Amino acid sequence: MFNQKAYMKEWRLKNPDYMKKWRKIHHQQIVEYQRQWIAKQSNYYKQRYQKHAEILRARRREYYKKNAENQRQYTQKYRLLYPEKIKEYQKIYKQSLQGKMATSKSNRNNKALRRCLGFLPLNKPFLNSHAHHIDKERVIFIPKELHKSIPHSVLKNINMDKANQIAFDFLYIFGGEYGQRD
Repeated sequence: MFNQKAYMKEWRLKNPDYMKKWRKIHHQQIVEYQRQWIAKQSNYYKQRYQKHAEILRARRREYYKKNAENQRQYTQKYRLLYPEKIKEYQKIYKQSLQGKMATSKSNRNNKALRRCLGFLPLNKPFLNSHAHHIDKERVIFIPKELHKSIPHSVLKNINMDKANQIAFDFLYIFGGEYGQRD
């Protein structure tokens, strides 16, 4: 009976450089195959993570509790060594959709409350968007340039008809999905 495993082991010992040469020659094919494989497997891993999310979170919490002091020391060292990277990351994060919703939501809500304005968005924020109050409660996210094009004030009711018309036209044309990609 033929033992393929033993044969392949013997062949690899006789030809040690063959695989290195083959990988160099077929590098592009390998990279393309890996991309396709990752694309196929990404949904599997997402579903697997979602299925076991609670267990994984519990493991992370437990690990952090056991190694809390080490984690703090590592974070402090990293912050001291790479302050530019941290500032750059924060800047990029604040411009992302998640960052705008997470970091800016409380800021926008607080500013709106100080001005006696509510914050009920009618569409989703996007890159370089401003929140335009169409009244004292509701908000439409429009591009920054469009928002700055007409000076207006909700509280004093200055130019609000023009600004609201532009905001509603924007919402009607783009349907609240401006700048978003699937």
